[in-house]
Amino acid sequence: MIIEADKTAINEIFELFTLYRDLPFVYEGDKFLYRLLWKLKISGEPIKIFVAKNDGKIVGCVYGLKHLGATGWLGGLFVDPHYRRRGIGKQLMKYCINSLRDLGCSEIFLFTDPKNIPAVNLFQKLGFSLAFLREDWSLTLQDREFAAPHCFKPRIEDLPQVTAFLKNRIIRLFYYAVRLLPSVIRDLVKKERIVVYKLNDEKIIGALVFSISKLISVNDASFIFRDEWIEKIGKESGIIMEINLIAKEDVVAEALLLAAFREAEVNDCRNLVCYHRKNDASKKVLKKLGFRRVDSMVTNVMKLTV
Repeated sequence: MIIEADKTAINEIFELFTLYRDLPFVYEGDKFLYRLLWKLKISGEPIKIFVAKNDGKIVGCVYGLKHLGATGWLGGLFVDPHYRRRGIGKQLMKYCINSLRDLGCSEIFLFTDPKNIPAVNLFQKLGFSLAFLREDWSLTLQDREFAAPHCFKPRIEDLPQVTAFLKNRIIRLFYYAVRLLPSVIRDLVKKERIVVYKLNDEKIIGALVFSISKLISVNDASFIFRDEWIEKIGKESGIIMEINLIAKEDVVAEALLLAAFREAEVNDCRNLVCYHRKNDASKKVLKKLGFRRVDSMVTNVMKLTV
């Protein structure tokens, strides 16, 4: 039986993740995330949490939320090992997908470890396809001067050109993946969260989309949330800059990353993470500027159109 979670169910989910924390592909930090998402849900945020029950016992869970624009996000899928291969995970996914569709989401994203073959197979059977393979590269910023030639923040009058370059690209903001629809791009330009690269009056050939995000840390688990969500779930423990680099040429990538360093200093941010994907600029640029790959963070980003 699949039902929406209540407060008691959230506590049982916490115990479930604690019990099986040593199993492969189980991230114990998810138990804290479920508690944070519950706080947001009861405050009115568009979040759904479903659990599977067998004889009154919770044996599985999943959550979904509406992100920026019409983007949905699905995560935290877990089924008790003693109840696997019974279709419970598939049922949970279907309930969550339908609920996100009802919330107005036209596209749903999720992360999964490419080595977790059963999960990848399940998601593909439900219609998800690979959007891109993501690696996380981190850096702690040091004090220095940053020159970023040919880089500037676009103004509203530049919006048509910026939209033409960025429209429908999939990036990651505030932890979750999002498609850059025109409305999202406009909002990011207004908030000065886009830097573009172009030579003189030529067309844009590179861009940087970033967020200055707040962190919540709970028992060694850290989570990124938007400012308006942070206000509802507690005091932040730090600031992090999420960087999405869109550039094919190394010289363009380097200039944009230097522009990111400058933005980080202005926002008093020392911790940066860059999301790298295949077919983008060389990893040599990231290494040259001091980034180090987070070994555990190589992830499939999968999508479903609903």
